[in-house]
Amino acid sequence: MQRVFQALEKVWSPVSRAWKKNKPNILFILADDIGYGDFGCYGATKVKTPNVDRFASQGLRFTDAHSMASVCTPSRYAFLTGEYAFRKKGTGIARH
Repeated sequence: MQRVFQALEKVWSPVSRAWKKNKPNILFILADDIGYGDFGCYGATKVKTPNVDRFASQGLRFTDAHSMASVCTPSRYAFLTGEYAFRKKGTGIARH
């Protein structure tokens, strides 16, 4: 049995190292009351956002996003749980 584990380790160790080396870094910013044009990287000129602009210049920017709701609570709930708040009984969000 020990030889089996040693063989598996020899096979999977390089794969594991390569995966760890190429694992993506993801920065997800969830903030209230920020619109499409509120960051410099999207065209804002009144407020300077150099750190966000630097992140945007070094990575991938999404330009087509949709919100769960017009207020933050259902959006946060959906992001953190993977469920729509209005479909989950007992949340107190968007009662019918």
